[in-house]
Amino acid sequence: MTARSKKRFCPQSVTLCLEHDIDVSRGDMIVGLENLPGQSSDLHAHVCWMNKRPLQAGKKYFLKHATQTVQAVRRPVGKAVSTWPPLNRKPRPARWR
Repeated sequence: MTARSKKRFCPQSVTLCLEHDIDVSRGDMIVGLENLPGQSSDLHAHVCWMNKRPLQAGKKYFLKHATQTVQAVRRPVGKAVSTWPPLNRKPRPARWR
């Protein structure tokens, strides 16, 4: 891959050289003017909750995106898939040969 290639893929690292002296730190987002992120107090997401205790509607949780942490309240969901026990499978007795 050439040093001037415009495409990078995970887990490749990149170095950006900016024209102006701008304070950009780890976790900050750099986006094009045509792809500006929106602002909202609502977040719709698919969440994989991997704790034995269920995710409770109405309870406050900390939500972290990039370097920002905020308090969020979980609202009721339309669809849920249980991941506990893993894959909804009951433990099978071990088979010995």
